[in-house]
Amino acid sequence: MSGSVRALAVIALWAAGAAPAAAQQDPGPFAAGRFSLSLGGGSGGIGDASYIVLGVGAGYYLVDGLEVGADVDYWFGDDPNVIKLSPNVRYVFWQVPTIKPYLGGFYRHWFITDGFDDLDSVGARGGVIYVGRGGGFALGLGAVYEVLLDCEGDDCTDIYPELALSLSF
Repeated sequence: MSGSVRALAVIALWAAGAAPAAAQQDPGPFAAGRFSLSLGGGSGGIGDASYIVLGVGAGYYLVDGLEVGADVDYWFGDDPNVIKLSPNVRYVFWQVPTIKPYLGGFYRHWFITDGFDDLDSVGARGGVIYVGRGGGFALGLGAVYEVLLDCEGDDCTDIYPELALSLSF
């Protein structure tokens, strides 16, 4: 585990334990024992290759605000096909009213077809989540910093935005 991912995990665990008497406030969709499911889609590119991306993810809140989970993305439409598996951790500062900051980290393994070598990366993410009244709607906006491991050259890091829309029933 890289130092930056480990530091994010320590900060998230500290923040979860340091949540003072704000526990009277309802953590809503970030409450301990809750599950999350996600579906995603979009487009992506690697070098000259362009892809359609479909993804699914699941998470579980160990304590209020601290989620552990995994995501799987399938990249298709060009060669080679790519499947990305990403175990992750995220802490949502649910005590903050209305706009809730979050920090997280992940490890990612890239399974690449057609005889190409698989890749590994680690990354960190941060941003904010707006939770609508009643917790049935949430909108997240953030940024991701990702580093390819065992990479040689100048193109080993990437910074990109992330956008999430959540509906709860």
